[in-house]
Amino acid sequence: MRLLVLALLIAIALAAQGVWERRADYPISATEVSAAAIGAVIYTPSSGPIAGAT
Repeated sequence: MRLLVLALLIAIALAAQGVWERRADYPISATEVSAAAIGAVIYTPSSGPIAGAT
């Protein structure tokens, strides 16, 4: 009985995963922008601190 319940739970879990399919590529190249804001200053790796930003 336990084996039957376990098999049923595994089958339900596998069926709940859905079907994955590949769609069209992302239309633009995505880039990561890193910055940190501390108080009224924004810090970026390329330009350094930018004071007075709101």
